[in-house]
Amino acid sequence: MDRAPPVGTVALAYRAAGVDRAAWRRGDSGRRGPPRVKAPSNAVRLSTPVRLVVVAAFVALSLGSIALTLPDTVGRLRASERVYGDLSAARRATATADSIPLPRVAFDFYRERLAPGDRFYVQVPPLRFGVVGLPAAVTYLANFELLPATQVVDPRAADVILSFAADPRALGLSYRRVERFPGAAYFVGVAEVARER
Repeated sequence: MDRAPPVGTVALAYRAAGVDRAAWRRGDSGRRGPPRVKAPSNAVRLSTPVRLVVVAAFVALSLGSIALTLPDTVGRLRASERVYGDLSAARRATATADSIPLPRVAFDFYRERLAPGDRFYVQVPPLRFGVVGLPAAVTYLANFELLPATQVVDPRAADVILSFAADPRALGLSYRRVERFPGAAYFVGVAEVARER
């Protein structure tokens, strides 16, 4: 007498697909390889002409979308080329930073103290800064300006803490050294995180 397979995830999947699992294991299925899964009886089957109409509609919508957005996209690209096309390579490298009114000297200070591959955390208090908050503006700019160093979201995972208008000691981490930018009206500092080896 054939016993029913144990009720488990695999057994239920074989039953739902209409596969005789025991016959397949014995090799009675008459074919090699895994069993074919049958489509459910309530599946919607589209005829070839209907499939072609669906594909044609998709292609027409895609081309229409491109036709509607292409002139605006080309216009924006040409405007960017007029603004930035004649800039030198060094000037293009700082164009992003120049559009955000944050002190460049702070980011130069940070860059001089980071090595390629350093993981840094940006510590910024939640203050308003125009339309966006100060943390968003500083971290956005740090992502561009401080490459190839890598920004992390957890201060415990960082090699270096970059503080902008905040004191790194407030994070409660141990530091090998804390360096403050001289002459800043607010705290701009770099703290090298002490790692146990």
